[in-house]
Amino acid sequence: MKLVELHIERLILDLTGESWALVLSAGDKQITMSIGLLEGTAIDAVLNQISSPRPLTADTALAAIRHLGADVSRVIIRDFRDGTFYATIEIRDGRGVVQDIDSRPSDAIAIAVRAKCPIFTTEKLLEEIAEKEEESRLTAKAMGTAGEKIGEA
Repeated sequence: MKLVELHIERLILDLTGESWALVLSAGDKQITMSIGLLEGTAIDAVLNQISSPRPLTADTALAAIRHLGADVSRVIIRDFRDGTFYATIEIRDGRGVVQDIDSRPSDAIAIAVRAKCPIFTTEKLLEEIAEKEEESRLTAKAMGTAGEKIGEA
């Protein structure tokens, strides 16, 4: 399984203020996911260097991992099934033993930005998501809901 590194392209609070859209990119391909208000806020705090008077859940999780002599080596967004992304947090202990911890991608990414570790996905998943997003964009455009003016390509 070939892995591709992702970078946080954008994090946008939706119009309702109840969730965030997180855009991850690898070259010209993107993965967009909707994430919860709290998880998005936790990611946004790190990206914008906003400190919290008390640790957020991701801060506590990372502190516990490090207190136990381990560190987060990377996060991998592994799958997308039934409209849901699946991820793992790869943790390496002091002896070099690697453990994969199942996680929601939003929680894993909130920990990754704190640990300053890379975020990956599989090449296959990136291709599948890019195709689905292009299909959605073309469908929205055909229905006149994509924001383009009539006649624009």
